[in-house]
Amino acid sequence: MSGVPSPCVQVCTLDPATEVCRGCFRTLEEIANWPSYTEAQKAEVWRRIAERRGAAPGSPAQAGRRP
Repeated sequence: MSGVPSPCVQVCTLDPATEVCRGCFRTLEEIANWPSYTEAQKAEVWRRIAERRGAAPGSPAQAGRRP
C-alpha cells in the first residue's frame, strides 16, 4: 500500500479546455500512471495539483488577482 494517498475524489470530469480532471486536478496521464508512480513521483503530482488549484478560476488564490 502506498504512503501517498490518491488525490481522487470520485468526481471524474475532464475540463476540455485544460484537459485536467475537475475533481482531482490531475491530467489523464497522471491518473493513468498513478499506480506505477514512485512515492516521489506521487508527491510531485500533489505539488502540481496545488499549483493547478491555485490557478483555477474561482479559487481563493484567484480571488485577489486582477484580469
